[in-house]
Amino acid sequence: MSVGLPKRFSPERLAAQESTRGGTLTGTLDANSLPRLCEMLATRETAPVHVELSARRDDAKRLVLTGLASGKLSLTCQRCMEPVTLPVDANIALAVVRDEEAARNLPAELDPLLLDAGNEADLPALVEDELILALPPVPVHANVADCGERVRYAGNAGDDGEEHDGNAQRENPFAVLKKLKNGKD
Repeated sequence: MSVGLPKRFSPERLAAQESTRGGTLTGTLDANSLPRLCEMLATRETAPVHVELSARRDDAKRLVLTGLASGKLSLTCQRCMEPVTLPVDANIALAVVRDEEAARNLPAELDPLLLDAGNEADLPALVEDELILALPPVPVHANVADCGERVRYAGNAGDDGEEHDGNAQRENPFAVLKKLKNGKD
């Protein structure tokens, strides 16, 4: 579900809305309506994503889309494997290109958006791509104390769930190789 945003839009028409500054799209998307992003979320709670996208021509006469997609998304904490809600801000800086040659010639601060002349862009898919790229690589609770029960007891138990003496010496896994190298059995 989106509020105030079209499903498809023409970057060229949007840029032409105001001759000097270009036009702007502003509204909200529900992260759960973005299927690829939805697969990465820990919960299916409503997660509004605010979108602001502007189109204009830059000094080099390129059609440029800039803006921000931001929201608080429920991801899986990689420390405790429980949901954690984190702010995700996707800065959008795209240049509309017609072929891969034009994409290769873009400055580093612009990513290409491949569209044929007069074609419309799929706004939810564009925002979804940018949000996926902006997700933290390893989402975790900011404070270990906020993590679930699994982390609180992981320091006291081994993989088998039994208590282990923290001071006990572990056998070196390469000790056997050292013996073989030295010719000792």
